[in-house]
Amino acid sequence: MIVERLKLQQFRNYDNADVSFEKGLNIILGQNGAGKTNIVEGIYYLSFARSFRTLNFRDLIKKDKEFASISAKVLIDGSKKDIRIIITEEGQKIICNRVEITKLSSLADLINVIVFEPKDVNFFQASPRLRRSYLNMQLSKLSNKYLEACSKCAKLTKERNAILKSSNVNKVHLEVITDQLIEKSYEVCKMRKEYLIKLEPLINKTLKAISSINRLVKLTYNSFVTFENKEDFMQNAKKAFRDSLENDLKYKVTNIGVHHEDFSTSLNEALIGNFGSQGEKRMVAIALKLAPYFMVEDKEKRPIVVLDDVLSELDQEHQEKLLAFLNKFNQVFITGTNIDSSCNATIYEVKNQNVVRRNNRGR
Repeated sequence: MIVERLKLQQFRNYDNADVSFEKGLNIILGQNGAGKTNIVEGIYYLSFARSFRTLNFRDLIKKDKEFASISAKVLIDGSKKDIRIIITEEGQKIICNRVEITKLSSLADLINVIVFEPKDVNFFQASPRLRRSYLNMQLSKLSNKYLEACSKCAKLTKERNAILKSSNVNKVHLEVITDQLIEKSYEVCKMRKEYLIKLEPLINKTLKAISSINRLVKLTYNSFVTFENKEDFMQNAKKAFRDSLENDLKYKVTNIGVHHEDFSTSLNEALIGNFGSQGEKRMVAIALKLAPYFMVEDKEKRPIVVLDDVLSELDQEHQEKLLAFLNKFNQVFITGTNIDSSCNATIYEVKNQNVVRRNNRGR
């Protein structure tokens, strides 16, 4: 998939921006605060109908304006799609080829964007919620079944919590809902476990290509129960919920489950969050974000890649390694204040709310 053209209207600092992009590497340069990250934020928004920088719609609408608009012409599996998202304080409206999209999952099926941003260097020390979000986003793009299972688990957990909060807990109803939650949780846990097993060798391959780190990355899935098969899971999960029941009743909330899970990352069996250098954390975090690209078997449907300010903390050798590796991707957007390496890329400069192409590669 390729973003051929992007138009931003009253989005962030832009009144009107209209930019055509190329396949391969697109590098967007500008001073801090010029609006280069706003460009890639608009591209990311096309995939998830949300920002990677804020949860507040108001932040996306230019000051004193009533709405913002993101429009794009996207080449998807050989066919062109015109996508527009209109953002207001009340919500948003998504239109594809003049037909309104009412389900975000339908948008997710159209466009896939993966993003690295500077704060991702803290990925391994951050709250488990961030790592769960990473798993949920990646798996939801690969499997509607996973998205449905997660949604069902969230609904059942909410229902279970409502029973726990009632003044007179119905134990029979609680057990029925718990059994349904365990059944659906197995689907989520199974897919998370399988995903991390498949992802691990791809991360190691990516890390080897973009860095000088020669140590082995290991991903460990920290499920709320251990299991080898469904029978194991059902038995262990039922025991775990029985053991947690007293606390659940005391605190009136479900204290265990897929909504509390995590995964850990180690280099040669040492947890990178605790023992890795800042440089190691950065390179492994980049590899973790890029590796899912290769999980998509259909090359025409592989994600668009956004790397926000990824080069500023890399020396020239690592910049060149990364840029050479990224030449294998269908389309990549990189933002930065400058670039020290020569590379086969289309260069854009952001200045005074204008985005100007500095060269004509691909034309």
